[in-house]
Amino acid sequence: MKKMMKGKMPSVGVEGHWSADKFSDNVLQDALIRHALGLTYLQMADVGEVLETFAKFKAGIQQ
Repeated sequence: MKKMMKGKMPSVGVEGHWSADKFSDNVLQDALIRHALGLTYLQMADVGEVLETFAKFKAGIQQ
């Protein structure tokens, strides 16, 4: 086993760790999108609906 350096994330794959990818620069909005996507596992949300809603927020569309 490799020794992990203290305070440094191990590199995973080519792109790095999945948590480095952000949906939004806004921390709260990013957390809410991740939470809503997590609900798809429990069939409480649909991936397409979450991404469509996020795209509307990003575009500034109001209904």
